[in-house]
Amino acid sequence: MYVSFKSSDPSFEAFDLAVQSGRDEDPAGFTVDPREYGYQNDGEWHSLRIPLQDFIDQGWDISAVRSPFIVGAAGGRPDDTLLIDDLYFTAE
Repeated sequence: MYVSFKSSDPSFEAFDLAVQSGRDEDPAGFTVDPREYGYQNDGEWHSLRIPLQDFIDQGWDISAVRSPFIVGAAGGRPDDTLLIDDLYFTAE
């Protein structure tokens, strides 16, 4: 997965990037911390390469994907902004 993030707002100092899979009503979720892939909350664009294998190693079932991209953050101010660009997936 490739994705670029940009923010300097306090709400996005730390956030989760998640995927979900499952065939039941309640899908299982798996998360990574974008900071581990180079994201910094410094107002600059950061282009990340996040291996899907990192989610698969946690148990993500790619044959039953429910949600391939979820951003989650704790509460914050309503006017805080996280910009997202260049999201794409490749087979490597």
